[in-house]
Amino acid sequence: MKKSKRKVLSLLFYLAFLLLYSCREKEVLPDSTQSGKNTFGVIIDGKTWLPKKGFGVIGDGGPPLTAGYTNHKIIGIQAKRGVVDEMIRLKIADVKSAGTYTLDDNFDGILETKYYGKEVDDEYLLFQGGKNEIIVTKLDTTNKIVSGTFNVQLKGKQNQKIINLTNGTFDAIYQDY
Repeated sequence: MKKSKRKVLSLLFYLAFLLLYSCREKEVLPDSTQSGKNTFGVIIDGKTWLPKKGFGVIGDGGPPLTAGYTNHKIIGIQAKRGVVDEMIRLKIADVKSAGTYTLDDNFDGILETKYYGKEVDDEYLLFQGGKNEIIVTKLDTTNKIVSGTFNVQLKGKQNQKIINLTNGTFDAIYQDY
């Protein structure tokens, strides 16, 4: 009787352990906001991607989301997971107000959208003919807030695979450069 009681207790302990450690919190895209909440999220080929703080040998690699706005009217946004594990970079030219920006042959609008890092199988870049749209919904130069949404296709530099970044959203306080 004692042996069967031990087996049952061991089994219950094992099941509780499995349930506790196998339940991961589901990643959910942040709401589209315009208040400088420093949020970012996107769906990459059907999987939710959110920035996460990393830890390196020297320091923590900085914040998981950074944004900048230059006096040349270029907005840059970078989100990362870990120190250099995975990164997404958006760069838009000639931004003076809210509006829709796309890649065109004159390189007005979107200058760069990139997905890369040591945990990514290739460096994914914008390409002509791909779907590429970044909508800046708010540019507040007084409070230094940039917010928006994006949907882009990127192509692997080496493998030529096309990936889709959809339902992207960002809301950040930017630094002047």
